[in-house]
Amino acid sequence: MASDGDGTLWQGDIGDELFLAALRDDALREPARAALLEEAKRHSVDTHGAGGATDVARRLFGALQAGRYDEERAFGMMAWAFAGWSLRELALRSRQVLDDIDFEAALRTELRPVLVWARDRGVPLWLVTASPLAIALEAAGRLSIPAERVVAMEPAVQGGVVQPRLAKRTTYGQGKLLRLREATDAPLLAAFGDSSYDAAMLRAAELPVAVHPSPELQALAPAIKGLVVVGGL
Repeated sequence: MASDGDGTLWQGDIGDELFLAALRDDALREPARAALLEEAKRHSVDTHGAGGATDVARRLFGALQAGRYDEERAFGMMAWAFAGWSLRELALRSRQVLDDIDFEAALRTELRPVLVWARDRGVPLWLVTASPLAIALEAAGRLSIPAERVVAMEPAVQGGVVQPRLAKRTTYGQGKLLRLREATDAPLLAAFGDSSYDAAMLRAAELPVAVHPSPELQALAPAIKGLVVVGGL
């Protein structure tokens, strides 16, 4: 089985929470600045008078909120923007963010039995998310999902330090299914998602389940054979 994370297994977006915490704390570092400036230039985001890496990242996030910066690019950027951080530092910060938002309370009650069912029967459950790998791993650990079954926005790493680029294709839209298939060729018994960019993964499953679906996913529902809807309607 495979499931999206943000909005599906839990309420809210833990990738956003990690990134926003970094913006609040002015925590992004110089190794990310040049790549962030290039990203801003590529997407016509104004950086006149910009300060350090955090300031540039803040402008990119503002462009995302205003609909002027592509979501897929933005979610990838939010993973590699931690360039210069060690994996250990990022894991500790991710752990703190999940504690701060009371992650356990955010879990979808509708999917708790699914997690238990899969664990008790030895059915592998994969977490496939557009959030950064570091915080996805921390969330997965709290749900007893092994690290090797986590597919997320994965930045390049060198010497245990994050680099300002992605190591693999994005986990967004069709990329979610492609990355999952790169990791396993096992038949997909069921898939769970809440947004339109989970649609490809849902279509590939024997049992597609929309969890509190967004309006965009609801609009796609007739084109997803056998779709089951849980919550939100």
